[in-house]
Amino acid sequence: MKKLLLTLLMPLSVMGQTTVLFDNIETFSWPCYWAMNSPTTGYFMNVSVSPDLSAAIYGAGNGSSSVESNIYVLPNVTGLTASSEYALRFRLGSYRFSGPTVATAGVDGTDYMELSVSTNGGTSYTNEIRVTGFSNAYWNYNPAGSVIKVRNSSLNTYTPAGGGNRTTTGDGYSTITLVFTPGITQLAGRIFVRANSTGEEWWIDNIELIETADPSLPVEMMEYSGLNKDGVNVLLWSTATEHNSDYFSIETSTDGDQWRYIGDVKSVGFSNEVSEYLFNDHNFEQGKLNYYRLKQWDFDGAMDIIGVVVINNTRIEVKKVIKIVDMLGREVHGELGEGVYIKIFEDGTMKKFRK
Repeated sequence: MKKLLLTLLMPLSVMGQTTVLFDNIETFSWPCYWAMNSPTTGYFMNVSVSPDLSAAIYGAGNGSSSVESNIYVLPNVTGLTASSEYALRFRLGSYRFSGPTVATAGVDGTDYMELSVSTNGGTSYTNEIRVTGFSNAYWNYNPAGSVIKVRNSSLNTYTPAGGGNRTTTGDGYSTITLVFTPGITQLAGRIFVRANSTGEEWWIDNIELIETADPSLPVEMMEYSGLNKDGVNVLLWSTATEHNSDYFSIETSTDGDQWRYIGDVKSVGFSNEVSEYLFNDHNFEQGKLNYYRLKQWDFDGAMDIIGVVVINNTRIEVKKVIKIVDMLGREVHGELGEGVYIKIFEDGTMKKFRK
């Protein structure tokens, strides 16, 4: 089964996990801190995951200032167990308390959070995860958008697909998790944040260093995400390793409560290399939020839930279907059996889909 469990309604959890250290800002066992005494950074009570503080930076410039940047330091931790797997996780939000009415409110492409880590006592760091803004985007601590990455000493960048409120779109990245495979005995981190205009903000809360008790579980997940591309909802996920994995199944919902099976994808089964998967949903509910739950099944029939992503289809134009035909052009009535069909819309356009 998988190593990482992600749900829409709660933060990522790691099976068999133990929280080694934490910084919930208002309480902590890991004494993390802002590197610089900047007037635009500090500890504020506007919002928080755990009551009642977050570490935050807010922009105060006019779009050209470089002053509003700082580093939240995660001091070096020693004595980690080399045979264990670890996960560094924290919550990230982007609010607009400092200027919600100005035109520049919300983070842009030049505003970003970047997570860097060291496993040699701070002698050198590698940049692993960057989350940027886009066209005055903003989102809260809602964990609908999550980043899950296995450390590989290279930088992955995550950017919202659009501006405005990204809270429930799945690309307002709010739960950030970096996984360390067995072999490390110490760890330090830096969370660099930058914003340069009024109303551009980054908020950080509930930093955790987690030890996975059983790093030998069959599937090690790297990432699970979704987007709408060319009128199709596309689900993408990848694994770092697989052992005894049979297949993945996909379920959909429009309320995150009632689920319906829509298909499955065969697993690689056994692999020590990155494996990438894709599933296309041509029959999503237009004009609504579409939730997708991914499950992983072993050859012995055991199952675990990988997680949930949500794709915002509320802005997609809904066109009326006037008929459905099979691949021979014959109109089909009633319940569709398995096969490939074509939807014909009132404007004369067509879309092929598989049932």
